[in-house]
Amino acid sequence: MVSLEFLNPPPRTPPTRGGEIILQENMNQAIFQRLVTLSHRNRLAHAYLFVGQPRTGKIATALSLAKFFNCENPLKDTFCDQCPSCVKVNSSNHPDIHFVEAQESDTIKIEQIRELISQIQLRPLLGKKKIFIIRHVENLTLEGANAFLKTLEEPSVNSLLLLTTSVLENNLDTIRSRCHVIFFPQPMGEFLSPKMREKAEEMIDGFILSPGNEPFLKRILQEKSDIKVLLDVLLGWIRDCLLLKSGISADGLINQKRFRDLDYFVQKRSFKELEAIEADIVKTFYLLKENLNMKIPLLLIKEKL
Repeated sequence: MVSLEFLNPPPRTPPTRGGEIILQENMNQAIFQRLVTLSHRNRLAHAYLFVGQPRTGKIATALSLAKFFNCENPLKDTFCDQCPSCVKVNSSNHPDIHFVEAQESDTIKIEQIRELISQIQLRPLLGKKKIFIIRHVENLTLEGANAFLKTLEEPSVNSLLLLTTSVLENNLDTIRSRCHVIFFPQPMGEFLSPKMREKAEEMIDGFILSPGNEPFLKRILQEKSDIKVLLDVLLGWIRDCLLLKSGISADGLINQKRFRDLDYFVQKRSFKELEAIEADIVKTFYLLKENLNMKIPLLLIKEKL
């Protein structure tokens, strides 16, 4: 997983304003700033897989990065949004920004991938970097995915590949393993029903914050769907902790109402420890897909919590 690192983080503050739209915008801004910081440190990867449900800002973040890398009047950590390059991105008319997605059918054809490969070998026409955005990359045909692998392994220096998907598990392992995965968690209040929100809160109390959880875990392990919810809740919790550790405002947190618990949790753990927990959660998602025994992986996560 990519490290969450920020320069000169601002002080932590409790939530001061609400609204799901503001919350989602702040979460997207946090991810954008995370990648900008990696770029400043020459640690930006060549390919990222953005994972999140619809309306979580994956494409908006990809376009913001496209503007940032090609802005003619860039600021330190953002773009001007007014120069000819930014205007062209906003109007979907920039020659160095390429979209690939399923057309009339439900699949992304090998011909589309071959066109991407031919474009990625060329120098940027107007900007500094060519950006390739593949929407719903899970729609790649097997033939197209195989043709794409070499490009993922041997990228062009002046290119950035941004792949998006709603469900990580629907993508080929060969694609996932060659990208840095970034999750776009959904705001808990926007997509979850009252019943699901109640279940998520129960899992925070019963697994994350409880000193002993054997009976709780035994009940969760009975249903695969409950394990999936638990992993989603865990991922959102650790992501919030990483953002708080980086100094991001609490307005951008999924679990805003749990700010006091999050803040207490963060103070007792280092950045490296939080990143290790995040990596373990992602690995456990893969184990769940393979229908393996979840008890030991979850107990290991609990031990680190």
